[in-house]
Amino acid sequence: MSIERGLDLLEYMAATNASHTLEHLSEHLGIPRTSCFRVLKVLQARGYVQIAEASGPQKWELTYKLSAFGNMVEKDGNLRAAALPLMKELAQVTDLFVQLGVVSNNKVLYIEDVQRPKLLQVYAPKWSYLEIHACAAGLVLLSHMSKNQVEEIIRQEGMPRKTNSTITDLDELHAVLGEVKKQNYAIDKEYYAPGITCVAAPIFNYQGVCLAAVGVTGSTDEFSDLPVIIREVQECAFGVSARLGYENGAV
Repeated sequence: MSIERGLDLLEYMAATNASHTLEHLSEHLGIPRTSCFRVLKVLQARGYVQIAEASGPQKWELTYKLSAFGNMVEKDGNLRAAALPLMKELAQVTDLFVQLGVVSNNKVLYIEDVQRPKLLQVYAPKWSYLEIHACAAGLVLLSHMSKNQVEEIIRQEGMPRKTNSTITDLDELHAVLGEVKKQNYAIDKEYYAPGITCVAAPIFNYQGVCLAAVGVTGSTDEFSDLPVIIREVQECAFGVSARLGYENGAV
């Protein structure tokens, strides 16, 4: 059955953690070459596999999408439990909205938040989605993906303009992601909505995998002391990461 063959391919590629030629996959798994290619094309269309960037024979590899499913148990369980107390502290220190976001369906899904009495004109509440290229949490999460993974998401979702400040050019996005990863935080100054600014930083698990991003959101005029806010967000993110077993250097 094609479903069984698709699962065989995914499980083998995940277990070997390597890229493989069509011929290797066909021979190793005992799937006729034509059938194997057909299943790979279906998996490619659904975003689970892609052609590897390498010289020589064409090889197939997994994308980010399968690992996102694998991480959901961890994200939905101990991630929120580990993050919420520190998110509450961050909210008290900054007097800003605090949100915890993960990648889901090629967007940022906010799975936890700490709100405040003062309302915002535009705010993404818990369990809402935002375009991944147009918010600080999305830029953080994208910065820890491969170039292929980023471009596959953009290919599927596009880069719709939300405001005059939204990043809508792929080359510019790659340049910004390089800076985000190097500095360990992202700033979204009115990328998603006029008058709204966000700062986010990455959360890592014990394997050093970026699982999520934690960030603060408020009106742009509330970010006058930006270096202090960045530092507080990074410290919150590192604290959550430490609770998940991450041991690399502090901010």
